[in-house]
Amino acid sequence: MDAYFLGELTGRLLASYFIAWFLCFLFVKLDIKRAFKVLHTFKGMSALSFVFLVPYLSHIGGLL
Repeated sequence: MDAYFLGELTGRLLASYFIAWFLCFLFVKLDIKRAFKVLHTFKGMSALSFVFLVPYLSHIGGLL
C-alpha cells in the first residue's frame, strides 16, 4: 500500500460518511443531532458501507 492508495481510501471514506450523513439528515427532517444518531446505528453504518463499497464493487465485478 502506498500513500496514494491510503489517501484515496481515506478520502473516499470521508466522502461516503458525509453522503450517508446528508441522506440521514434529509430522512430525519433536517435535524442535525438525530442525523448523527441515526448514522451511528447499524442501519447507518450499513448505508455508509454500501456507499463506500459500491464504486469498488462496480469496477471489480462489473456490477453497475
